[in-house]
Amino acid sequence: MNTKVFYLVVGMLFFAGLAVAMFFALNTSTIKPGGQDIALPDESIESYECQADAMICPDGSAVGRQGPKCEFAACPEVTATSTLVTAYLGGTVTGLGVSVSPQVVVSDSRCPAEVTCIWAGTVEVQVMLETPDIYGEYVMTLGKPQKFGDYSVTLIDVSPTKTEEAIPESSYRFTFEIEQN
Repeated sequence: MNTKVFYLVVGMLFFAGLAVAMFFALNTSTIKPGGQDIALPDESIESYECQADAMICPDGSAVGRQGPKCEFAACPEVTATSTLVTAYLGGTVTGLGVSVSPQVVVSDSRCPAEVTCIWAGTVEVQVMLETPDIYGEYVMTLGKPQKFGDYSVTLIDVSPTKTEEAIPESSYRFTFEIEQN
């Protein structure tokens, strides 16, 4: 082989290697064309994605999944001794570990808003109360506490305000105060 061909082949290999090296150098650079540094992903940091579900805590709050094992976050410590919850007929709400489920309006003798009455009237609603240990059905009257295990549950508000027109059952909202004794 003559020396000219040898030097030509070596030169071509050198320039091909230089082109490959420049290609990799440009594609792995940490400097943007404008001169700003960019961070390359750290291969030692493990990426994870958790499901977007939630767990309901005893205080009624919700916590999501977190961390590399996608475990539920810790529930807040229950230190409250009373809470307010609002429910509708057929629905269930929970506060301080007590579930409240209004079942049916027994009576609604409240005075309509546009009428002057001697007596304000009241509301009675059949409610199911439940904890992990006990349950029971009660007819609760607006403003009168109902003793339930270590708790006292009081129906403190009913909406909407009564008018002379009938209130559809789906419109009723009941606010209860749950107190731990």
